[in-house]
Amino acid sequence: MKFTLIAALLLLVSVNCSSPQKRPVGKVSPDLKSRSPANEDQLPPPIPEDRVLSQWQEERRQNFFDWPVDDARMTRGFLPNRRRPHLGLDLAAPQGTRILASHDGVVIYAGRDFHGFGKMVMVEGAQGWATLYAHLSVIQVKEGDRLRQGELIGKMGRTGRATGVHLHFEVRRKDGPVDPLNYLPGGTSLARQ
Repeated sequence: MKFTLIAALLLLVSVNCSSPQKRPVGKVSPDLKSRSPANEDQLPPPIPEDRVLSQWQEERRQNFFDWPVDDARMTRGFLPNRRRPHLGLDLAAPQGTRILASHDGVVIYAGRDFHGFGKMVMVEGAQGWATLYAHLSVIQVKEGDRLRQGELIGKMGRTGRATGVHLHFEVRRKDGPVDPLNYLPGGTSLARQ
């Protein structure tokens, strides 16, 4: 099935190469290219245009977020079904490590009024998505600031109820927490380890 889908995508791309508007297409490994049928009559019918676009949109949705820290160690994962649930990821790195916006959005909260979180920032993005960054040592944004993915939010610390220097990072969808690993690049493979 996977080979059939890749072959159909390659055919669709080769047909549309002369078109000035190009669609993003994933890279195909060389060993899969060499296994393509020699006779074009063996190729399956092309995938309908609307299915190719929705597949591209699905890939974009999966990469909507990026990691908020360039280099860190995950010390605790998403554990919603515990007596004391943990609704995000804890990412440990040295004091003062730069914390970056995981997605485009608007800062809807920057302060330390939430018990246990210490200095915290919340960024609201498109379609009801939001991210939360807690235990910061320094907040470098203010409410109402528009952020682009990768912009500086603050610096890692241990404010609030924290046992060590780390970032508590949450992804929320319409006010409910979701497992961030399902939405971060490489996160699903990390979750299986």
